[in-house]
Order: sequence, then structure tokens, then C-alpha cells
Amino acid sequence: SAREAGKIRFIGITEMFGEDRQHTMLQAALADDLWDVIMVGYNLLNQTARRTVLPVAFKQNVGVQIMFAVRKALGNPENLKPFVDALIDSGEIEASEIDRGNPLGFALAHGTLPDVAYRLCRDEPGVHVVLSGTGNANHLQQNLDTFERGALPSATMGQLHHLFRNVVSTTGQSLD
Repeated sequence: SAREAGKIRFIGITEMFGEDRQHTMLQAALADDLWDVIMVGYNLLNQTARRTVLPVAFKQNVGVQIMFAVRKALGNPENLKPFVDALIDSGEIEASEIDRGNPLGFALAHGTLPDVAYRLCRDEPGVHVVLSGTGNANHLQQNLDTFERGALPSATMGQLHHLFRNVVSTTGQSLD
């Protein structure tokens, strides 16, 4: 095989998270138990991978790279509000459980919205790499600083997991 010949060291697969927001392809691929590494969409808003993909990858000792950790909705609190409104309207978030005016006020006591979003992804069991992309040197430094920070309080993590537990319709990139 190419692996035995030293031509291939690791075999990986990535999903099209924008089109496959519930990770159907990765769930099927992981059932084959062939992969060394996967790249999966996961973020504060859409945490479906935490239930469907990450436990299987962990059990199979598959490396996990997270993409979509911070997208438009998670860039700043004002961008988040229309996403939260849409998710309440779709029934994916319980209106009684969230403050529409300041949806993540409880979490923002522990950092900026991108900081909280990156740390939630980084500290998910089974995650090995969280991708961060920017063309802005200041944002890059902020991201590096974030990855050096400690974990969010467990109560905050629990509340974030609970609030967004039913979200499947968005990646955080756009409202469509």
C-alpha cells in the first residue's frame, strides 16, 4: 500500500459543513473506521458534532480539526443577535432561556465573543486543532492570546451547551 511504501502517512477527510450541517457524510465515513484525521464544522451555535461525530472520532483515536469555530455570527455580539432571533423563530433555541438583547452576556464576562467561541471549541473533548483564519495581524494576536487562556468556567460551558443544544440549521456564516 502507499502507506506501507511511505508515500502516505495519514489519511484524512473533511466535510462541506455549509451544506451538511448535521455531519451526515462524516458520520458515514467514520463508520468505515479508515481515517486518521477529520476536519469538522463545530462552533458555539451549531454543536451537532459534539453528539454525532466527536464521540466516534474519540473512540477510534481519530485526530480532529475544527473549522468554523468563529464565523460572522460569532465575530461580535451585534452580529449574533439576528442569528439568535432566527434560531428562536425556528424553535431551535427556547426564547425563555435567552436574553435577546444580550444573548451571551453571561459568557462575555469571561472574554470577547470570539474568545469564548474559540475556547469552547478548544476545550471540547477529542478536539486536537482549532483552525483560526484572519488577514488581520491584530486579530491573529488576539486569537493566539485566546488559545493561551484557561478554560471557561464549567457552568458557562454547560449553559452554552444547553442553550444551543437543538441548533442544526446554521453554521454561523449566514442566515440562509
